[in-house]
Amino acid sequence: MAKGKRAIAKQEEEKRLVLHTICMRMSEREALVYLQTRNHKMGVNKYYNLKEEIKTAKVKTLQDIALHDGLIEQHLDRIHNLEVIEHELWLTFNQEPDNYKRANILTKIAEMQPYISGAYDMTRVIMEKQVELKTGYEMPEIRK
Repeated sequence: MAKGKRAIAKQEEEKRLVLHTICMRMSEREALVYLQTRNHKMGVNKYYNLKEEIKTAKVKTLQDIALHDGLIEQHLDRIHNLEVIEHELWLTFNQEPDNYKRANILTKIAEMQPYISGAYDMTRVIMEKQVELKTGYEMPEIRK
């Protein structure tokens, strides 16, 4: 392996190990000992620089997800699924002769309403955030 590739591999391994220390909620001292036991001795400054790189990478990954249509497609699929379920419940309600069962179906339809409403509210928020990320223009908050 070339020297440059080894250095990159070592840095990626260090990031992976620092991520482990974050996930395990280690203190600074515990983290440095953990890294040393895995043959990656480093100073406090390097440790915090790697933690910051990891944090920045997480934010960038989330922005990449939000910028691509996959997030919106997935969100819209969930809304569609809720609408299909609600539609099927109404069909079942209309075909059910037993009043007790009809009341039960109506209860289920009523219980779905907060989910459907919340999904529509989140659609607006997701679309606003996507515009903000793509354009850098922050959407003004609309007062209710």
